[in-house]
Amino acid sequence: MQQKFVHQEKRARILQTATQCFADHGFAATTIAEVAKASGVSFGSVFTYFSTKDTLFRCAVLEPLEEMKRVFLDIDVQAPPSLTVQHLITKHLKFISEHGVYLRVAQHVIAQSALFPSLFNELDAFHLQFKNTLQPIITDGQCAGEFEATDPGLVATAYLSFLIGVRLAHPDAPGSPLWDDMRVLAFRLFGPIVQ
Repeated sequence: MQQKFVHQEKRARILQTATQCFADHGFAATTIAEVAKASGVSFGSVFTYFSTKDTLFRCAVLEPLEEMKRVFLDIDVQAPPSLTVQHLITKHLKFISEHGVYLRVAQHVIAQSALFPSLFNELDAFHLQFKNTLQPIITDGQCAGEFEATDPGLVATAYLSFLIGVRLAHPDAPGSPLWDDMRVLAFRLFGPIVQ
């Protein structure tokens, strides 16, 4: 059992280091030697866990995406739409504030989608899932008179773009007051109607 934990920890350390390297230098300029040295492992150890640099990059993009899906697609709609949205904004901003390095790697894929078509398609599929998950809440809020009548799909896309853009533009630490300030601005994207 201890051996399995050591292997999991080493793999996680290599992946975290590689993600940072890919975020800082891009895919082409990142070398396995650089990842190994920064991870404190041998060159061959990287290949014990990741068969190729492409596999390592794929894992750096897709494994955090699975965590992002769990956070962004898990929506409890028990409360009124405006309260549900406010709860989601808090949860989403927390995640975004803690995953700036990952978002820089994802942005690398989006900016060079022709080089990474399958990874781009995975990211785009997440965007569509998120939009389809959020749209009914926005629609319900509009029907209940809590939100202005606008295109719910456009609102969902603008909201996700806002979240990612804020993280990429502001390197503030997760506990920074900036994130509390951004909650108000994010909520305005939904067109709340003041009663």
